[in-house]
Amino acid sequence: MKKIKTFLYIFISVPVLLSTLSCKDPILYHISEEIPLKDPMIEGSPTNFIMFDNILYVATGKTIFAYNGAGTAPDPLWPMDEPGKWRKRYVKTKPFSNYNIIQLAETSSRVYALCYRDTDNTTSRKIIYADSTQGINDGSWYELTGITKGTTGDYNIIHSIYTANDNLYIGVQYSGGKPKDPKKERDRTNEYDVLVLNADNTTFTRLLPPDGPAPDDNETTIYYKDGAVLYGVAYNGKTFLCTGKGIFLVNDAGDASSELREKKEENGVLVNDLTGSFSMNFVGIITLPDNSIAAIRRNGTLYEADTVGLIKRLNFTDNQTKAALKEKRWATGAMAICSENYKEELEMPLSKRKILLVGRRDIDTSTTTGYTFGYLELELNNDGSIKGNPEPDGSIKDNRFNQPGEPNKGSYTSVVSDAASSYASSIGVISIKYIIQAPNGFLFASTQFSGVWSYKFRKDGKKHMHMWNAEEK
Repeated sequence: MKKIKTFLYIFISVPVLLSTLSCKDPILYHISEEIPLKDPMIEGSPTNFIMFDNILYVATGKTIFAYNGAGTAPDPLWPMDEPGKWRKRYVKTKPFSNYNIIQLAETSSRVYALCYRDTDNTTSRKIIYADSTQGINDGSWYELTGITKGTTGDYNIIHSIYTANDNLYIGVQYSGGKPKDPKKERDRTNEYDVLVLNADNTTFTRLLPPDGPAPDDNETTIYYKDGAVLYGVAYNGKTFLCTGKGIFLVNDAGDASSELREKKEENGVLVNDLTGSFSMNFVGIITLPDNSIAAIRRNGTLYEADTVGLIKRLNFTDNQTKAALKEKRWATGAMAICSENYKEELEMPLSKRKILLVGRRDIDTSTTTGYTFGYLELELNNDGSIKGNPEPDGSIKDNRFNQPGEPNKGSYTSVVSDAASSYASSIGVISIKYIIQAPNGFLFASTQFSGVWSYKFRKDGKKHMHMWNAEEK
C-alpha cells in the first residue's frame, strides 16, 4: 500500500510541477528556444577583427583567418573560393611561426600582430607586421624592433596595440622588480606608458603625461602613470587614448597628451571637476558615425568626450530601465556600430539606421534575466549621434540600453524578430571580447572561450532563420 501511495504522489506531483512551470517561466522558455550549437571553425579565445584591403582578419593561437566575403565581391586572390568562407593563413617567418597571436591592428599599409612564445606570455611579447595582403598570404612577417630598448625607456611588457588615423599606438609597462636601493633608484614596477610609432617606422614617442615629481638631475627617465593599460584609441580629428587610468587627449603636435577631466553641473551651471579621469577604469572607446567619441568604464557607465579636454557621463532618465550597463552588469570593452541588419537570406544594402553595440558581463550570475553576458544595444540617430540628444548635464530621454530583439517601441535592433528568442539561449550566455559588422551585413563576435560566432541566416533542421551561432566550418 505504501508503494501505491508513493506512486500516486509522484504521478500527481509531476503534472502539478509542470503546470506551475508554465511556458511563461523564463527557464522553460529559454530551454524551449535553445538551438543546437555548432562547433566553431575558429576556436579558443580569438583576437579582435581588422579590415585590411577589404578583407576581414581574425586570429587564434598561431593561425590567422581571412574572410573573403567581407566586401561586395570575392577577393581576386581567391578566384576559385566560395564567397563568404574563412581561409587559414600562417606566419611562416621564424621564430614567429611558433608564436601565439593575441591582438591585431592595421594601418593603410601594414597589418600588425602582437604575439608571444608558448612558454612566456609576458616578457616574450613581440610585435610583427606584414606590409601587404600578398605578404599575409605568403606568411612573410617582420619584427617591429626598438620597443623594449633605447628611447622607449626599456619597457619589457607590451600590453596592447591599436591604430587610429593611420598611426600605431602601443600600450607598454616596465616590470623589472623592486630597486635594490630605493634611496638611489625609483621603483618602476608599475610604470605604464603609451607609445606611438613615428613616421620613420623605427622610433617611438611617449604620450602619457608624467605621474609624480619631476626627475632629479641624476635621473634620465620620466615616470608615468601606474596602471594605465591601453584599452583603445579613437580619432575624430583629435586622438583619444582609452586607458585603465582615464582618457587622454593627444595634442596637435602628436608628441604628448593631457588627461580629460569630468564635466559636471552645479546649480544649473557646468563646471569642470577638479579631479581628472585618472581614477576611472575605462575599457572601451569608439568614434560614432557623427564623429563624436563615446567611451565606457568597466562598471558600465557611458561617457562622451570632447576636443577641449572634458568628458561627461551620460545618464538615462527612464527609471524603468534595468538593461542599462549598471547594477551588476559590467562592460567587457567590446564596442561596435551596427546598421540595421538585412531581413532576407540574400545580401541587401544596409539601412542608414545605426545602433551602438556594447559587450557586457556580470559581476556575478545572480540576475533575473536567465542570461548574463552577450551584448546590449543603444539606438543612434540617423546621423550616428546618440538618440535622445544628451543634455548639457548628460541626461538622455527616450533612450536606453536594450536586450537585442527587445527594443523600445519604434526603436531598432541588431536581430530580426524571429531571432530575439534564440539570442537569449545562444550568444546571450557567451562572454564577448570583440564584435564587428562586416560590409555584407554579417555580425561577427570574438568570444572569451567559445571561438568566433556570427549572426546570419541559417538553415538548421526545421529552423530556417537568422540566428547567432558559432561560425561553423
